[in-house]
Amino acid sequence: ESIMIFVLTIDPALGKIDKVLLSQQTLMELFSEGITNIQLTYRYEGSNEIDNWKGLVFSANGDIIQLLVDFLQLEGSINLQWLPSTIQLVRMCGNRLSGTLDLENLPDSLAELHLFTNRFVGSISLMKLPPEFQWLNVNDNNLSGSLDLTQLPNTLQCLYLSMNGFVGMTDFSKLPESLNVLSIQFTGLEGEIISNGKLNLKTFNCKVTIVDKLV
Repeated sequence: ESIMIFVLTIDPALGKIDKVLLSQQTLMELFSEGITNIQLTYRYEGSNEIDNWKGLVFSANGDIIQLLVDFLQLEGSINLQWLPSTIQLVRMCGNRLSGTLDLENLPDSLAELHLFTNRFVGSISLMKLPPEFQWLNVNDNNLSGSLDLTQLPNTLQCLYLSMNGFVGMTDFSKLPESLNVLSIQFTGLEGEIISNGKLNLKTFNCKVTIVDKLV
C-alpha cells in the first residue's frame, strides 16, 4: 500500500529520473507486483526481500545486475519500466507471464532481454531500445501488430521474433550491421531482406524474400 501511495505522487513527465528516488527493493516490488505467484521466486517462505529471491545476481557493490527466473511457472504481468537502472540481463523464459510489454522505457544498462515461451500479448515498439542493447528474444508468445525495424540500436546482435502474430510490410533496409541473427519464422511479416552473407536469417513460414547482396 505504501508503495502505491508513493508512486501516485510521482510526476509521470519526469520519466526515468523517478527511479533514482527508489530503492532496488521497491523497484523490484513494482516490477513484479503483477505476478500473482511471485512467492515461487523466494528461497524461503514469508520474505519478499530481494536477497531472498532466486535468480537475482548482485554486483560487488550490491546492485542488481541479472534476473534469471526461467521455467518457474510464473503467472501474471511484469512492469519492465521499473527494472533497476543497474540491471544488465533479464531471463524469464518458459513461464506463463501475460499482459503487454513496454520496451520503450527499459533501463539504459540493459543488454539482454529473454522472454520466450510466455503468453505476452499486444504490439511492441522497437524504436527506443537501450543504446547498448544486444539481444532480444520474444519468440513463442501471442504478440501482434506491425514492427518498425528502422531504429534498432547499432549494438544489436540477436533479434528473435518468431512464432508471434506480427503482420504487415516491414522495412528491413536499416538493420544494424552488428546484427548476427534475425528470427521471424511463423509470423505474418512481409518484405525484402538483402542478405550480406553474415546475417543468420530464420524466415521459414513467413512472407519475407531474401535477396543476395550484389558485390
